Amino acid sequence: LGVIAVADTIKEDSAFAVKELQKLGIEVVMLTGDNEKTANAIGKQAGVDKVIAGVLPEGKEETVKELQKRGKTAMVGDGINDSPALSAADVSIAMKDASDIAREVADITLLSSDLNDLILLRELSSKLFKRIEDNYSFIINFNSALILLGVFGVLSPATTALLHNVSTVVISGMSTRKYLK
Repeated sequence: LGVIAVADTIKEDSAFAVKELQKLGIEVVMLTGDNEKTANAIGKQAGVDKVIAGVLPEGKEETVKELQKRGKTAMVGDGINDSPALSAADVSIAMKDASDIAREVADITLLSSDLNDLILLRELSSKLFKRIEDNYSFIINFNSALILLGVFGVLSPATTALLHNVSTVVISGMSTRKYLK
């Protein structure tokens, strides 16, 4: 006589990554084709906000569309069965070891299978958008000032053109620096 037991296990970093994403204000939903009992056990260990189990690939896509009614969605997946949902999400992320089709469909492919990279990705993208907003604001204000100074004859057209081009080069150079904030 013998017993063979098989159980899904979560990665060691999953619970920490879920908790950190939740601290960033992100609701974490586990969407899986596994049966409900197994999925709920794994979801509880990982600390996710909600578990949706027993979902076929088409159902995952529909679920993502339903979640989009509440706000922007990001889908993290690694299998062929995740591809429809990845393509439906506002942002789709494939892990390093994902299937070829999942990596092809995803907007972003991580270079590792470490869920903590999702936290790093969120932090980097937030800093990038802040930098873009800051640069855009500076460009609009500086160029508006140049136009006004040119219109009122304070600066010559050649001087405003030179200052505009210098500001473009300076902003471009500053955009390549490491983000320190």
